[in-house]
Amino acid sequence: MALTGHEAVKKGFVIDSDPKSVRPASYDLTIGSILIEGESHAGASVKPQQTFIIVSKERVKVPAGFVAYAMPKTRLCNTGILALNTGVVDPGYDGPLSTIAINFSESHKPLCAGTPFLRLVFNSLEGERSGDEDLVVAESDQKRIERSKEFPETFLDVPGQTEPFVRKVADEALGKQTNFFLLILAGATVIFALWNIGAYVLLGLQEDSVGTSSMRAEVKEIARLEGRVDALEAMISHGRQLQVRAPSPKKAN
Repeated sequence: MALTGHEAVKKGFVIDSDPKSVRPASYDLTIGSILIEGESHAGASVKPQQTFIIVSKERVKVPAGFVAYAMPKTRLCNTGILALNTGVVDPGYDGPLSTIAINFSESHKPLCAGTPFLRLVFNSLEGERSGDEDLVVAESDQKRIERSKEFPETFLDVPGQTEPFVRKVADEALGKQTNFFLLILAGATVIFALWNIGAYVLLGLQEDSVGTSSMRAEVKEIARLEGRVDALEAMISHGRQLQVRAPSPKKAN
């Protein structure tokens, strides 16, 4: 059998209650603190996709023979804040209730102390009891604060998941681009070397051709000069022969 909100408060199931939170079939737990990245805040502006912990202002005490059901507040969900871990509060629980929440909207959402975030419904239990009520231990405030440090900056850690992939793709692209440029550079080096070798050979052939032509011209010039020398020597030799043959002049009486 479900208890009214008023009856649950009257029986002491909700301590530090607020009359405004009492509802016909439930009690609305309100925000006492907001834990973000290991820090506790009375109020905070939650970033889009940010994960955080909400701790209730009220202390919940579930005696043996009863159970409480925690459910999200529709009004809070409509603003973009969703409580993730809701469910059963076992008999024997004594302490504030907390939930992991996420801002699934695209804008910052302000939260402050006193805002309803969970609806708590109490039911009585029927049947044989197991005696496990004493085994339920409420989580300490320090434990909750430490746990809030483990959450990523955004839900599902999208930047953290995509960063290694983007880095890998970038490295592969850069590696391929580097290899491509190295290949082009190597090809250009080979072409440049072949060009220089070809130019050197061609220049050598041209020099050989010019040298051969020059040598031939010099040989022809030397031959021509030798011919003239031979001609002059022949003329000189002929002149001497004429002088020897000519009669000497007679002396006058």
